[in-house]
Amino acid sequence: RHALRRGTMLMQENSRGGSFYLLLQGRVEVRRKGSFLCNLSAGVSIGEMVYLQPEDNIRTATVTADTDIVVLRIQGASLREASAEVQASFDKAFIKMLVKRLIDTNGRLAAWDVATPKSKA
Repeated sequence: RHALRRGTMLMQENSRGGSFYLLLQGRVEVRRKGSFLCNLSAGVSIGEMVYLQPEDNIRTATVTADTDIVVLRIQGASLREASAEVQASFDKAFIKMLVKRLIDTNGRLAAWDVATPKSKA
């Protein structure tokens, strides 16, 4: 368990990573290419792609503590060495979380007012 102050960067986009975090308390901000993507609150994992795709350990976003936070850091390699039951539990939780994120993202995209270009006839 690590207690971190507001403003602490957990991971930086395009850097290599070997661990992911479970956010136990607080809120983080996620940015990609400098643009705000979302805030995540306690009860989620952050950087789990290091475990899910170990062959590609480049961070895809920058994550910064938006409040004081408490996280649990887990090494992806250590989890891959855990029992099949432990891995299955994490996998199931990751699937649920990723589906929720996809649904939330689809909802935000659907809310955008995107004007389609008019053809010149």
